Amino acid sequence: INRLEIRTDAFKVLVLVRRSRMRRATGLGAWMHLFDFLAALSCWFNAALIFIMITSGYRQQEDADKAPPQSALDASAKGFVVVLVIKNLLSFLKMATDYFIPEHPDDMVEKMRLQEEFAAEQKKSKKKTTKMANNAKLGIELQGVQKGVQQ
Repeated sequence: INRLEIRTDAFKVLVLVRRSRMRRATGLGAWMHLFDFLAALSCWFNAALIFIMITSGYRQQEDADKAPPQSALDASAKGFVVVLVIKNLLSFLKMATDYFIPEHPDDMVEKMRLQEEFAAEQKKSKKKTTKMANNAKLGIELQGVQKGVQQ
């Protein structure tokens, strides 16, 4: 019984539970949309952090100076304007980097083009050799038929 169990475990490990074959991908696929979303979200998040820091800074300054208190609404309004400005600057910076920095470097684009040409040539030559092999088989079969007819 032990040998049978060892054999079945070996079969499971070696045959049934295999890592899938690696396939080449052209890009990031659905992950690219997620990264774009996270980049846009980070602009809002960073602007919100700056807003919190600005408004808490005004509150700390009010406590330290004991000057006439500045209204919290005024501080919040200034902070909100700063948030909008920073958020739009960050969004513009993100769009500019997306526009000016290509998704694939030039040398990589050239390599991809050459690989596609090579694959097309391989496919063509494979079709040609398959056709030649089929013609050769047909020729051998025809010769056999001709010999049979002659006899």
